[in-house]
Amino acid sequence: NDVQATATTPGNPPPAVTVLTATVVSTSSIDLTWNAANGADGYRVFRQLGNITTVLAIFQTGTSITDTGLAAGTTYRYSVESINNFGRTTSPEVMATTSGNAPANPTNVTATAVSSSQIDLSWTGSSGASSYIVEFISLPRPIAVAINSPLATSYQVTGLTANTSYSYRVKASNSSGTSSGVVVSATTQSAPQPPANPTGFAATYVGITHTKLEWNVSSGATGYVLRRKIGSGTYQVVATGNGLFYDDYGVSAGTTYTYQIIATNADGSSSGVEISVTTAAVPSSLVGWFANLSSFGGIGYRFYADGTYVYTAQVNIGGGCYVKTLSHAGRFNVTASSQIVLYMDVAEEKIDNCGSITITPQPLGFLIYDAVIYTNGLSLNDGQNGTFNFYQRQ
Repeated sequence: NDVQATATTPGNPPPAVTVLTATVVSTSSIDLTWNAANGADGYRVFRQLGNITTVLAIFQTGTSITDTGLAAGTTYRYSVESINNFGRTTSPEVMATTSGNAPANPTNVTATAVSSSQIDLSWTGSSGASSYIVEFISLPRPIAVAINSPLATSYQVTGLTANTSYSYRVKASNSSGTSSGVVVSATTQSAPQPPANPTGFAATYVGITHTKLEWNVSSGATGYVLRRKIGSGTYQVVATGNGLFYDDYGVSAGTTYTYQIIATNADGSSSGVEISVTTAAVPSSLVGWFANLSSFGGIGYRFYADGTYVYTAQVNIGGGCYVKTLSHAGRFNVTASSQIVLYMDVAEEKIDNCGSITITPQPLGFLIYDAVIYTNGLSLNDGQNGTFNFYQRQ
């Protein structure tokens, strides 16, 4: 009998897989996927790190695998081998780098209210951070501001509402991720307030061409502005400063003035308080007057007029120098506009060299009669005469 032999034709190994993709999942894992190779019974998956090759799957029937336990920020190379009974074919390699570590939270995070509309944030930088994120978490919906500088350690939040609490979250970030963040809060300062109006505003002296205005301290004020106007005219500033009174010699006889005092500070001005003052009219007759020789230390002198008059006074002018008498010459005429001539005599009581003495008569608020002197004062030496021109009223 004839023996008949049968020959077996060998098959082909499968082709390489296509579309091999390595996707980074985290700092320690990478997903691998590929398209199936026709004729493959299974797959062997390789990972290479440097010169070290690791077989991740000896015989994998599916077309995906997750490589875990990897080092952060490390580059790995992968290839897949298609397998059947007739051989194996290796795919080209693909590479993937795991994510690095996100930076730690910044430290020493503070929020400080510096005004009624601003809060300053500050922190100590986080190692590895390339930028910082400030989240506004107190608003109706949170918003975030990216500060793209690894050296940034502060941020100013402006345009806020006075006396309001705000919260912020400060995060550190880099290409690998963002820290969880640190929450801080602060309350803006109260809105600045101008001072209240001064109280007790009044005219404590009203003469012919002189008024004295006084007022009380206004809490929080650093200064005051005194203004004056006539009728419905425009206010003019007559004085500024931190004093509590003002002698106004810029007024005219028989005129009604409106005065306004305003308290001020760095935050603004009060609304102001007004009073009305009418100066005295020029009188038709002269009865008497007081004058304050202020350079002598404030002693008052009284003059009586009745066709003839007598005047004496003793004045302490300091330094042990005394004036025993201060005499007048000429006649004291009882008219609306008058003169008085003063004579300086220090011969009897002169202890040391007094030099010249300036005599500046001024009305005193507590006196019954007042005089308005139209000269700026007299500088008299021993034996000299000087003349004052003045108006007088009862």
